[in-house]
Amino acid sequence: MNSGKGLRGRDISKWALGVLALLFVLWQANHLEGFNWGYDEGVHLMIARLVWSGYKPYSEVSATQGPLFVYSIALGFGLLGTSAAACRLVTVLYAIIGLVAVGLTARKLGGWPSGLSAAVLLILAPEFTRLSKAAMADIPASSMATLAILLSLWYLYTGRRGWLILAGLTFGLGCLIKLAIAPALLPICLAILYFHTRSKQPRSWQALAKDLVTVLFMAVLPGLLCLSILDVRAACEQLIVLRLQAARAFPLDAAANARWIGQYLMDNIGLSILAVWGTLLLLAQRSPQAVIVLIWALAILLALTFHSPLFFHHMSYLLFPMAILGGCVAGDMAERLRRPWQPMAWRRGGLLLIDLGIVVGYVLTLPAIAQEHRTLLVAPGTTLQTDAARFISDMTWPDDWVVTDDQAVAFWADRNVPPPLAETSFLRINGGWLTDQQLIALTEEYKPWAVASLSGRFDLLPRYLNWAKEHYRLVKPYDGEARTYYLWRYTSLPLIQHPQQAVLGQRIRFLGYDFHHSPFKPGGQIYLTLYWQALDRIDEDYTVFTHLLDSEGQLRAQKDNPPVNGLLPTSAWETEEIIQDRYIIPLKPDLAPGEYQLEIGMYQLETGQRLEVRGEPEGEGDRILLGKVVEVLD
Repeated sequence: MNSGKGLRGRDISKWALGVLALLFVLWQANHLEGFNWGYDEGVHLMIARLVWSGYKPYSEVSATQGPLFVYSIALGFGLLGTSAAACRLVTVLYAIIGLVAVGLTARKLGGWPSGLSAAVLLILAPEFTRLSKAAMADIPASSMATLAILLSLWYLYTGRRGWLILAGLTFGLGCLIKLAIAPALLPICLAILYFHTRSKQPRSWQALAKDLVTVLFMAVLPGLLCLSILDVRAACEQLIVLRLQAARAFPLDAAANARWIGQYLMDNIGLSILAVWGTLLLLAQRSPQAVIVLIWALAILLALTFHSPLFFHHMSYLLFPMAILGGCVAGDMAERLRRPWQPMAWRRGGLLLIDLGIVVGYVLTLPAIAQEHRTLLVAPGTTLQTDAARFISDMTWPDDWVVTDDQAVAFWADRNVPPPLAETSFLRINGGWLTDQQLIALTEEYKPWAVASLSGRFDLLPRYLNWAKEHYRLVKPYDGEARTYYLWRYTSLPLIQHPQQAVLGQRIRFLGYDFHHSPFKPGGQIYLTLYWQALDRIDEDYTVFTHLLDSEGQLRAQKDNPPVNGLLPTSAWETEEIIQDRYIIPLKPDLAPGEYQLEIGMYQLETGQRLEVRGEPEGEGDRILLGKVVEVLD
């Protein structure tokens, strides 16, 4: 009878963990927008988009993230659409693995009350909620590490080598997401050691060595397979060598790291106290499984203390073992409440009161936790990022390159950065992997329409910024030192698709034009670039007209505005300066397919008086007829 009740209780607990995981997915999936992690996430999103577009990671796209993480979020683009939400949903799915693994690991230590409580504690941790819906590698990597620990515990409990093989494989996959989970290998090996030494008749050292070799081989196997499809040299340089050199550029301050870790634990005081008390309870039971989890937590603490540079999101590695240890307090309390009460059992009653007191203390922190969760529903993006993204989106075309030290801005503007500049981090710059000269050379190669110095990283490359000021015609200032440089300054005649000469008003020379994204369709747009040159000083400001005419000379579409969207009026042109002037002419959905012609020219806005045109036959009068016929297809 009791056995049946216990079985039903376990079934209910399993369902409860599944329902909890499902509710977490639904909640996170409905809150993937309205959130901005900042620079790091922007880098990952940009890398994913470039990789999905066909560029190879490491050899073509600069990246310091593990290949499994890169390909996972790139696959999210392919399956779910090229949006930030698609990549973030991939992180949520990884987080579910970690959430379930935390619950099952705690259940292994203290029963289902511990498992469910651990899962709830992890969900309630604000850093977990934040990072589990960001395109960041920390939660996916930690989730795989937790699953590997769980599999090693199952091996310890059953002795089946299959669990050990899966533990090593899972750990190896986690390292392909982020190498920072390497400390998890220590408790996995400890589980092997416990298994071979716990019985009265210890197994042979050969068997121990065999299992250790097995888990190590399975751990490196995913990496070997991955390197077989990647450029090995480029991958090793960016994943290992770059980080080692960058670490030398950031002197280790273990004391400062320890203080920061201490502050993090104080900020999560409720969970920290639960984890400490849960650790003491488990150690009193002398459970090998508990020791393995505790060693894992201590290994993470030690790795963080000696990590350089240490960033806030690295602290999230602690959440998983802390949730497991903290959840065991609920398991201990449930077990003590389930036992028959004995009046003289003072020790058991005292421990129960401590359990209750610590749980109540955690509950008292819930209002502050709830407030922090509410702040996570609001995007913390800055006005600078919003303004810069809007400006770049308005001033550039979809296939334009943008060079920036804040890849999130380029992503929100729906523009790509040159693949070698997908990451412009402090690590790359301080480590000497991105220099002024390299950045200048890449900018000259890709000819980006805009260079945005927004996050302060390019401030470490002053020669490059001075070069950008000299080679770009205009600048968009923001608060502080942030700037966007745009409109390439041509010192010689560029390569023009359709050269055509004409002179307007004796002071402006028309040099030719480019068409982009042809052929054109009804309801689409004509992308047109005009090239002008100032022959003399121009005192007046003129408006450019671009008219699409049918075979009968009737106007079918137009776009009129001052040059460069009004940002570079003709009165600001310098003598002999070449101006690249771009227009997007919208086409009506009901525009009949056929051949059309474009006429262009300039006029004074106040009077409507057009400038006289002199030049080729197509350029007589007050307009210039572009020589190439515009074909609109059905």
